[in-house]
Amino acid sequence: MSTEILTFLLLRLALVAAGVVLLAVVAVTLLVVLKRGGHLRRARSLAEPVVRDWAERTPSGGAGALRRAAVRGALDRLDHDDRHEGAAPPDARPSSSSGHPSSER
Repeated sequence: MSTEILTFLLLRLALVAAGVVLLAVVAVTLLVVLKRGGHLRRARSLAEPVVRDWAERTPSGGAGALRRAAVRGALDRLDHDDRHEGAAPPDARPSSSSGHPSSER
């Protein structure tokens, strides 16, 4: 009897974990397709108000606070990426005429 319960609980856990992994794969695939097609900004501008509203409607407490923090963190990261999208990488410096580092002095 106890082994049947344990098997059921493990199976349920495996199904939930598989669902979470599948959802993550679909989300990443969608983001890559939107970004390559140049539609990520438009999709984000349409989805951001909905996600912010969903995060703010959560009940107070541990799970609600965690959801709000996760959504705010993700949106802040996307805002940071948008601001720095056109910037050159930090190691991209203009080269000297000869291209040799010692000639820059």
